[in-house]
Amino acid sequence: MCCNFKSSLLKNEMRHLSLVAVMLLGVALLPACKEVALYSRIANIDGGSWQAAKPVNFELDIPKAGQAYYVVVTIRHTHLYAYRNLWVKLGLQPPGADTLNYADFDLQLANNEQWLGVGMNDTYERRLRLFQKPVTFASAGKAKFSLEHIMRSNPLEGVLQVGLSLEPVR
Repeated sequence: MCCNFKSSLLKNEMRHLSLVAVMLLGVALLPACKEVALYSRIANIDGGSWQAAKPVNFELDIPKAGQAYYVVVTIRHTHLYAYRNLWVKLGLQPPGADTLNYADFDLQLANNEQWLGVGMNDTYERRLRLFQKPVTFASAGKAKFSLEHIMRSNPLEGVLQVGLSLEPVR
């Protein structure tokens, strides 16, 4: 009887430990439920030297008219980048349109003390939402984006990669 009692206690403890382990696993996986971007691409800048005359172009399919998206730009640069900001011109050609519409953006990459965003060794990444409000496309189809720097320095040294993401608004 003594051994049966210990055995049932051990089984109960194992059930409780299993339940706790499952709960901890669920909490650990919770961040994996983050919304996935409809489109996310990053382009390498040759030699880490971005020429003003070489815009980075992206083309994607908008699957559903009326869906709102955040437009997010990613800039990866080295500690050798000489400025705290980066002026870019974004061109957007919605599905069914014939021309690109342009808007200029001042992307803050650093404050007075440090680089903003995520850094490892001498490389930094900054993700920034463009536009105050999400962008909604009136029709489904191919959309084109063009991103170029409009800084006075040319070429712009220290920029390694430029990326674009469209993230659905939920």
